[in-house]
Amino acid sequence: MEKGKQIDIGNSSRQYGGSRAKSKNMSIDRSRVRVLLCDRDAESCEEVCTLLTTCSYQVISVSSAVEVLDALNAEWAFIDIILAAVDLPIDASMRMLKYIMQNLHFKHIPVIMLSKQNESRFLYNFLKFGATDYLVKPLALMRYKLVDPLLEAEEAT
Repeated sequence: MEKGKQIDIGNSSRQYGGSRAKSKNMSIDRSRVRVLLCDRDAESCEEVCTLLTTCSYQVISVSSAVEVLDALNAEWAFIDIILAAVDLPIDASMRMLKYIMQNLHFKHIPVIMLSKQNESRFLYNFLKFGATDYLVKPLALMRYKLVDPLLEAEEAT
């Protein structure tokens, strides 16, 4: 996927599983889940995009905290989750997170921080200021390819 390429969101509604699922029995149509990915490392961004699109998610990728806020301001009603790399300037990432958590339209969107192993000391502060969770980069594509069929089998039962 091209960096910064926007997806066509059309006029679809947000009535699907996602984090708003009320029951374990409700399945999630991942093809309708829109992920806003922010990573200034082009190689890392491409890897995460590949992982997410392989799992049928729709991805909007940007490379800065300012672009995250621009995308949210333009399409906040259609973004379901935000993945943001900590390797952005830390203070810019923190300001972005605080802004998202204080905005009435954005604060319901889960924010997951992506961190390199050596940046884990910053993660506590991101969680304290509202990040939902974090993932350590690089993400293991093969591990998730193995887990994905297990999730589908679980959803089918």
